[in-house]
Amino acid sequence: MTLRIDVADPDDADAQVLLGELSDALQAITGDSGRSSFSADDVRGPRSRFVVARDADGQAVGCGALRPLQPGVAELKRMYARPGSRGVGAAVLAHLESAARELGYRAVWLETRAVNARALAFYARHGYGRIENFGRYAGNAAAVCLGKEWAMTIKELDGAQAAARVDELAEVLRDCVEGGASVGFMLPLAEGRPEAFWRRVAAGVAAGERHLFVAEDEAGRICGTVSLVTDMPDNQPHRADVSKMLVHRRARRQGVAERLLRALEVKARELGKTTLVLDTVTGSDASRLYERLEWQRVGDIPNYALMPEGPPCSTTYYFRAL
Repeated sequence: MTLRIDVADPDDADAQVLLGELSDALQAITGDSGRSSFSADDVRGPRSRFVVARDADGQAVGCGALRPLQPGVAELKRMYARPGSRGVGAAVLAHLESAARELGYRAVWLETRAVNARALAFYARHGYGRIENFGRYAGNAAAVCLGKEWAMTIKELDGAQAAARVDELAEVLRDCVEGGASVGFMLPLAEGRPEAFWRRVAAGVAAGERHLFVAEDEAGRICGTVSLVTDMPDNQPHRADVSKMLVHRRARRQGVAERLLRALEVKARELGKTTLVLDTVTGSDASRLYERLEWQRVGDIPNYALMPEGPPCSTTYYFRAL
């Protein structure tokens, strides 16, 4: 079946018809229409999505929605495919999962009822597993909560591995700078400059001067990175610096930076380091992450560096005692 899936408002006429059919079907299967657990306003926000699927004739044949549930997690709501519309449910689900990634979610959760065997089988086929009942469903024996998390791997690269992946690392750096991150580079980025930087980093890894960590998405592509710099003066063998925490915009709000930082801290402990130091733009998302993870704020330095387009910015220093 040829399908078009478009963002829509849940109060549109076609959406209302589909939602009404879904409520009637749920009432017949489970004894609960599900209307009380859905608000149209929940799927109108900037990190929400409501979609309608249409066939080749433009007829509405299915719908589904995403709404924020908790940091990094979206809740799947009002999934429906008209009886006989083969492949519609799978297409809507795939579309919403892709939207969830674009919106920065690392996982999608949902609730269905234990008696709804067809829904349970559908989600199992698409990689959803049983999770602890969340929110209003906690303690409800009739409710079954399911979830799917995007696969992400944190790895440490040696010098040869880093050198082999310079292009991927350069793409992450390029995306961060073009997105406005103050990480030592100015716009416009000169051709080959990010690649040259990462070749130097790879050489430093090979020389034992730093440890390089990367986050890989489910396709195996690098979507984030951070370095633990251990090349310190002789009187600071206990210390290391955290450098170049970078997360591609496609992977933001999925916990990538936190997982990278946790892996780095584990390595630092293994190496016998007891003090870690870093700096970041004052008031940035990164600064809020470090404070949430209980890094100690030392102070701010005004006009420390420039943003990629030229304006000066303040920098805040943090440390962590391991």
